[in-house]
Amino acid sequence: MAKKSPKKPEPVKARVAKVESPASIKLKLYFPYLLTALFFLLSLIGVLNHEMWRDEYQAWMVATGADSIAGLFQNLKYDGHAGLW
Repeated sequence: MAKKSPKKPEPVKARVAKVESPASIKLKLYFPYLLTALFFLLSLIGVLNHEMWRDEYQAWMVATGADSIAGLFQNLKYDGHAGLW
């Protein structure tokens, strides 16, 4: 039988701590909030510039034409769908 040579131990790699700049730490901390604020700002712009389509306008007219909750349900009889649809 041939002798197997002993395995050499792998060299130990030194662990070096990564030093992050304060700016990158702040960016990591505030990035989710900035992204959320950007999303809400773009959504607000979209909502303010939104033009209602026919199906949305029908529901809007039924709701604004009612003086009370009872009047709302009375106006729903002219709609093509059930009241809680």
